[in-house]
Amino acid sequence: MKQLLLLIPLFFGFFVFSQGTQCDTADPFCSSDAFTFPNNYSGNNAENGPDYGCLETVPNPAWYFLYIDNSGTLSFSISQVSDSGQGIDVDFICYGPFTDPYAACQANLTSQNIVACSYSLSATENFTIPNAISGEYYIVLITNFSGEEGNITFQQTNVNQANAGSTDCSIVCTVEVPDDTSVCLNTNYTITTTLGNQSMEDT
Repeated sequence: MKQLLLLIPLFFGFFVFSQGTQCDTADPFCSSDAFTFPNNYSGNNAENGPDYGCLETVPNPAWYFLYIDNSGTLSFSISQVSDSGQGIDVDFICYGPFTDPYAACQANLTSQNIVACSYSLSATENFTIPNAISGEYYIVLITNFSGEEGNITFQQTNVNQANAGSTDCSIVCTVEVPDDTSVCLNTNYTITTTLGNQSMEDT
């Protein structure tokens, strides 16, 4: 019997810290802490269909959604750096509000639902969702213009301030694998995770 303790956490990490490259595979985001994740540098473009507003190009997309817990104003910062720590141009667009993050991808990413958008040369972007209401969903697309490998940090900047809203962190998948977990070689195991209303299964 071989212990595969390292393989199991890495498998789960793919779901927790990866980014959705299409709207209907968007990953949940929670604003309780700064969220840092590897950027997308695959060279692919975001799908056709959505109104991308100010974004003249949509390379290397990373889609996220957030669910409003407490009503109020939410302010966010998005920054991107290379592996050496140098700033990289980052762009974004935010849509909402919606009652379901995945259903919104089908036909509702329109100009009427754009909350904020920026296509500047800056490595740091800021935006605000005013008067968010508990139970609403918002979708955020972050793009990597240069295609350079690095990391993106996405965080709420007005946490605990007056009239600040908050997001529901229960939608973010957290998985703990006990230290003594072991599996047998040549044996199939099925692992199922659920994010929002989508389930992902691997064997």
